[in-house]
Amino acid sequence: MISKILVATDFSENSKRALDVAVDLAEKLNASITILNVVQTSPSVAGSIGFFSGDIPVYFDPLFYDEVKKKSEQAIANVINKVKELKPNMTLLPLVKEGNPIREIVDATKNFDLIVIGHKGLSRVHEVFMGTTSERIVNLAKCPVLIVQ
Repeated sequence: MISKILVATDFSENSKRALDVAVDLAEKLNASITILNVVQTSPSVAGSIGFFSGDIPVYFDPLFYDEVKKKSEQAIANVINKVKELKPNMTLLPLVKEGNPIREIVDATKNFDLIVIGHKGLSRVHEVFMGTTSERIVNLAKCPVLIVQ
């Protein structure tokens, strides 16, 4: 039985489509949705990289991490408010983590029945040598994964 769905988002168009699919599914299954954004950090390295909006890298000094996290929390709150306008009875929860996105998403899957993620198209060369984020999550997740194209 699917009662808890995790939607990992980087706020890209693919992530928005994944959320739409998750909302439809959650409505049919009477399931809750947790929306996760992982702010990529390297606390030991000043000037680390995070991804806040799709493919746009955000460079920040560790002193500004709190601001990046607040922006991520606000972006998720905005997404939740938009969904709540259409589905006022749906349970939607925010979750912001810091670290390696793949590691944090996979770690979170142990607490959910299903993860829904968008597939991001990469160049064929990168896919051959590195694999896609969604592909790595599928291989490591502790629950079923639905990839939305």
